[in-house]
This record gives sequence, structure tokens and C-alpha cells, in this order.
Amino acid sequence: MSVDLDTDLRLTQKRYFIAVVILLLLTVSAIVLHKYDAGCLATVKDLQTAKKNLRLMRDTSTSITATLRNLQTLFPPDRARLSAEQLLFGKIDEIKLRFRGADMTIGNIETQSSYLAISFALKGVVQNYPLFLDAVGEMERTVLPVVQIKTLNISQEEVNHTASISYQVDGLLKFPVAVTAEQPPPQQ
Repeated sequence: MSVDLDTDLRLTQKRYFIAVVILLLLTVSAIVLHKYDAGCLATVKDLQTAKKNLRLMRDTSTSITATLRNLQTLFPPDRARLSAEQLLFGKIDEIKLRFRGADMTIGNIETQSSYLAISFALKGVVQNYPLFLDAVGEMERTVLPVVQIKTLNISQEEVNHTASISYQVDGLLKFPVAVTAEQPPPQQ
């Protein structure tokens, strides 16, 4: 009987050992699966955040593109092809057309900090004061080149028994130019 008891005890020990090994394997597997599950949930959450951010970035990109298109409408269409001097002289031509019959004097092109500038003076007579004010306002509204009106003198006169308004406008046309590190802005 003792042999049978030893054999039974060894068999029982082997069964317990196998059961403990299986239990340990199951426990380790459960821990690994739990960590894997937590990692998968974190990945899903990160992907959802990325998807949400992608939509926001797409919307922002669309907004930036629309803003750039709007900005491009403010600049002269020939901006890419023409130099700053050509754009300044083009604006002078526009002012001459807008104020037909006026005497216009222009100064030399000067470099002022990061701008090219041309001074101008207009002198003339108009009969329609509201149209004159619209023309002055339109001249100041342009984005590039910048029109800075320094003085505006208006007086009423009578020419050939007709009430007229005499005016003199002194201003400055400015256009920004790129300043590179090799070429600092000139000192005034």
C-alpha cells in the first residue's frame, strides 16, 4: 500500500503542478491581454483625436487659402511681374486719370527705411465736390502702393460766374521693398 500511496501522491503532485502552471499561464495571459486591451483603447482614442484634429486642420487650411485669395485681390494683378518703381509710376498714372485736368508734380524716388517713396502734388479745380471727395477717398483706400495724403487744401472760387472748388493735395506714394541681411536699410 505504501507504493500505491507514493504513486498516488506523485501523481497528485504532478496534477497540482500542471494545474499551477496552467493557472500561472492563464494569469500571465490575462495580464498581457489586459495591457493589450488598454493599449488598443489608447490607440483608438489617439486615432479619434487625430481624426478630429485633421478636420480642424483641413478647416484651418481652407480658411487660410480663402484669406490668401482675398489678400491677392487687394494687390495689383501685375505685382509679380512689375518692379516697385513700375508699380509706383502706375499708381501715379491712375491718380492722373482720376484727377483729369489737374496739374501734377512728382518728386524723385527716395528710399525711406524699408519703403520706396515718391512725393506728389496735385493742383486743380472741380465743380462736383462729392465726386472730388470720392476720388480722394478712393486714392487713400488702395493697399499697394500706399497713398499717404500729407495736406489737402480746399477753397471755393468763382470762375466764369460758376462756383468752383480749388484744391491742392500734397502726398506720398510708398511701396515696401525687401531688405536683406546683406543690404541693411539706408540711413536717413
